[in-house]
Amino acid sequence: MANLAATYRNQGRWDEAEKLEVQVIETSKMKLGADHPSTLASINNLAYT
Repeated sequence: MANLAATYRNQGRWDEAEKLEVQVIETSKMKLGADHPSTLASINNLAYT
């Protein structure tokens, strides 16, 4: 999902990218924890978008 969100972002499809990135963050927090490097990278991706 993160790769798809990045593709949307690169295409200028900001709203779709944002929605997917939020889903990725929520899932990462549940599965990996809020402080996991992958979760933090996902938060960074959302900020970049």
